[in-house]
Amino acid sequence: MGVKVEVGKEYPVKGLKSGSGAKGLWAFVPVTAEKGYDKITLWAENPQDILKAQYVRVKSIKDVSITKTRKEGPDGEHWFVNYNVTATLESIEGRKEGDE
Repeated sequence: MGVKVEVGKEYPVKGLKSGSGAKGLWAFVPVTAEKGYDKITLWAENPQDILKAQYVRVKSIKDVSITKTRKEGPDGEHWFVNYNVTATLESIEGRKEGDE
């Protein structure tokens, strides 16, 4: 099965990355397929609200984009397709891995 991001759905924040740059604080959560390497990067419009979360719920989606990234490797240049969703997220309190 593929990867899907929906308003109202909850996602674990495994792999949460955050930091700050010229545009301020940022954070994203990779939403990955159960099998394989497919993923959607879920970028937080409100990163300060999810930094300590274990799960997040998508409240609204601002935009969706597909970008490409070029990486040099030992066997030459490779291009990777990135699927991005920018959304307002809310932290889910009291939920643990395995809760459904």
